[in-house]
Amino acid sequence: MRAMAAWLRRHPELALALVGAGVYLVGLGASDLKEWDEALYALRTLAILRDGQWLDQTAQAFGGFWTSVHPPLTLWLTALGCRLLGLSEWTLRLPSALAGAGCLLLTARLARRLAGDR
Repeated sequence: MRAMAAWLRRHPELALALVGAGVYLVGLGASDLKEWDEALYALRTLAILRDGQWLDQTAQAFGGFWTSVHPPLTLWLTALGCRLLGLSEWTLRLPSALAGAGCLLLTARLARRLAGDR
């Protein structure tokens, strides 16, 4: 335990990312999906899971419009997470929450580098 505490003191950005991940993950699946992007991305994820439409989810797009102008990595990670952990609000939101924790890590590392490791 002391070794871990010493390691985290040497790498405070990791401690920040872990705390951030904990904050993001608490209550992640406690509410229904919002009608806007969350539900639309859930439909596209279902197209991947159900129909194998990894590259083009036009058939599941709202109004039939091609909505694949967004980077597909989020959908792919969400689909993989749902395959591994099951389909739920929690797993549909998990990639975004982990990306937020990753942004905390990268921002803290950048700040540490720019500050000269002070």
